[in-house]
Formats: sequence, C-alpha cells, structure tokens
Amino acid sequence: AGELRFQFVDGLSIHGWVFTAEDCEGEPQETDEARPIWTPVDAIPYERMWADDAFWMPLMLAGEPFDGRFVFDDDRLRQLFGRYATYASLLDDESAGLGGDAAASRFAVGDIAYGPMGGWNAWAVEDAEFEWEYIPFPGSDNAADNQTFFGKNDMTLGVAADTDVPDIAMAYLAAFSEASNYNAFANATNYLPTQPTAALESRFGASIAPIMQAGNFAVGFEQFWVGPAGAGQWANGAFASLWMYNGDFTDPVEAAEAAQADLEAGLG
Repeated sequence: AGELRFQFVDGLSIHGWVFTAEDCEGEPQETDEARPIWTPVDAIPYERMWADDAFWMPLMLAGEPFDGRFVFDDDRLRQLFGRYATYASLLDDESAGLGGDAAASRFAVGDIAYGPMGGWNAWAVEDAEFEWEYIPFPGSDNAADNQTFFGKNDMTLGVAADTDVPDIAMAYLAAFSEASNYNAFANATNYLPTQPTAALESRFGASIAPIMQAGNFAVGFEQFWVGPAGAGQWANGAFASLWMYNGDFTDPVEAAEAAQADLEAGLG
C-alpha cells in the first residue's frame, strides 16, 4: 500500500512499509507502542494516534499508493501536524490538484473561496469583481498570536567592499532608495516595502496596511546563499526537500553530511 520514513531529532530513523489484507486469523495483540481496538472507518480516533497516521491512513483506506516522510521534533511539531490534519480534512477532493500559480487567478474569478497568497499575487486578484480581505492564517489557539504578517527577505542590496566602481554602486543605491523610486519599485513588484513612508497601492496592499502599520511583521523565512567556487552539487541544503522527494537521498543525515562536505569543498 505504501512506504513510510520517519526521522527523530534524537537520531532514530525508521523505514517501513504498509501492507493491507482482506482477511486474517487470530486476535490483535497489544504491544509496548499500541493497544489495538476495532473502530468504524469513519470514526478512527486520529487525535489519540501518532500525528502521521492522519496523513497516510486515509490514502491507504482509499486504496491509493503513498510514500510518506515525517520528521518528529517535539510536542509543538506534533501539534502542528495535528493542525495540518484538521486543515486537510476541510479540503474537497479537487483542492489537492490546485497549483499555487493558479490559485490567485481562480480566486479572482470566483472558482475557489480562499487561498494562501502573498504580495506577488496582488495584481492577479486586483480586478476581482467582489469584496475580499486578507486575514492571517491561524497558527495558534490564542487569537493574539495570529496578528502577525509573516514574510521573507526576497532582496537585499549592498556594495562589495572590494568593488572597482564604489562611486557608481553607491550612486545606484542612493537613487534606488529615494522615496519616489523606492515606492514605484515596491508597487511594480509588490514586494512588501521596508521604508516607513512607502505603501502598496493595490487592494492587497490596502488589506495588509493595518498589520504593517502596527509593526506586526516578522521574517518567517530567511536565507543568505553565496555559492563558493569549487562547491559540490549538494552544497545548497535549501533544496534538500527536493533531493529527498526525487530519491537522490533516502537518509536525511546522509543528505546533511553531503551538503556540508560539498559546501566545505568550496570554502577550502
């Protein structure tokens, strides 16, 4: 039916397979990990089970093959996976095939009710013929925790210390940072502006303005990457999830060690 891989932060790794049968003999036996019970298929007590069960068991019961990879960290992560399961239970059958690139345009014409979006979707939903509003995706049972707009640093400009044209570089930064130029750039790209006087003019910008003006913005993802000459193909660990998905690695520890070794190869 499927294949499962588990990684725990204490180093324990488990690789297993799931098989189904239409008949059996004998009685289920209790183990150190679980006490077996009979339950209706539509009343499986996922909330009392390991968090991963809510992801792969519905696929197994539907007769669909699956390949799952799970990382267990602490109680907060298990709670997060439980929320993922709740969210997934609210989706209809067609939602799994909705690509991120298509979500904004389909939302704008009324095909879907809501979707996770960012500033890059602003102009795709600008002309929607109905009223809409941005709301923070709830990540906590405490409403006060859900008032922050999370984002990432998409672009940072600087001048290299050993540049041959420092005057030109500094002049470019000065021109770029001039308020009218900066505001025009922010509105053309819909990057969230960091200058306090800049503002997005799109409906999306107006929607998030109260959150931004309150200072409730936090970096949710940040990465600085410089590819040193001589670094190997696995040097950029940011793509590790794709390596695992594509089958380049099956052991996350092996992937991490390969990334470190290939990066150090370029650092001398």
